[in-house]
Amino acid sequence: MFLAGSTLKNIFRMLFFNRFQISWKYIPRLLLDVFIVTIFTPFRIIERIYVKRKIKKIELKDDPIFILGHWRTGTTHLHKLLYQDEKFSYLTFPQSMFPFIFLLFSNLLRFIFTIMLPSKRPYDNMRMDLTFSGESDFALMTMSSYSQNMCFCFPENRFQYRKYAELEDIPPKHREKWKKDLLLLFKKIQIKNPDKQLLIKNPPDTARIKILLEIFPNAKFIYIHRNPYEVFASSQRMFKYFLKEFSLQKPKFDFDEFLLENYQILERCYFENTKLIPETNLIELSYEDLVKNPIGELEKIYSKLTIPSFGENKKKFEDYLNSVKSYKVHQYNFSDDEKIKIYSKLKIIVDRYGYEKPE
Repeated sequence: MFLAGSTLKNIFRMLFFNRFQISWKYIPRLLLDVFIVTIFTPFRIIERIYVKRKIKKIELKDDPIFILGHWRTGTTHLHKLLYQDEKFSYLTFPQSMFPFIFLLFSNLLRFIFTIMLPSKRPYDNMRMDLTFSGESDFALMTMSSYSQNMCFCFPENRFQYRKYAELEDIPPKHREKWKKDLLLLFKKIQIKNPDKQLLIKNPPDTARIKILLEIFPNAKFIYIHRNPYEVFASSQRMFKYFLKEFSLQKPKFDFDEFLLENYQILERCYFENTKLIPETNLIELSYEDLVKNPIGELEKIYSKLTIPSFGENKKKFEDYLNSVKSYKVHQYNFSDDEKIKIYSKLKIIVDRYGYEKPE
């Protein structure tokens, strides 16, 4: 139910943009979203009135820290590690699904998600609870639909929605609306967590360094990469799950080709725009190093980005790592042909970070 936290206006805008091309089998799914949105409309109106005055007064304590990297590169693990440090605030999964009502009606959301939230994330068995991190693009797709994640709902219009990763080749009014919604979302998190710095994990932001620096000139960035062959295979599992559960259209395209192209575009945008970030505001690390020496990698992050609270939180990091040490990462095997296919699209990442090339 990606769209359950949206508005009726936004849903009809999506339908119009996609020419009402909904597969018959998914009409009940759409009607369920519309029903839930209708029920929550009064709550949304009440919070909008409440927020209108608050937003004008609130300013972000500091520019955010953004965790970048393609899906399945370890962004969630890194994010969960870092937010053990209570100096950070972040967007939770329930808040990302219902961005319009999480300030005044947090108890209601807690009740709903206590019942509905699975104990483990379906595509990788990572433990979930009400504090599980959310992604801002899920919030933005319900606020305006100007999100790359709309590909999961309308896969046949995927190329149009992919433009909302870079946010370059889109109408200027859409770009401004995206910026306005992002600021609104971040300010609401700040109201919820005063005096804390935002720590944002959102893979599509990997392609948005330019626009993020327009809004937050002093933002800091943590980029994580992982063996691209494993990322591709793991992303297959995740994306197929999303399409199965949330699509409103029956996909009719080469899924692997689209996934590889999307991965390539995201990383190319990152490599092209890192020069815009001051050296002291960016650190890169590999998932493999983070798994091998998590405390050492965290210390590097805190040192490079001049975050002063590593020492006082070291015990919390260690406690969290001990709590997840039994977690097993899925193992993948690749044929030579599969490796060649992946390398042909992801050469830019394999070569840059020294991953294995196919024979």
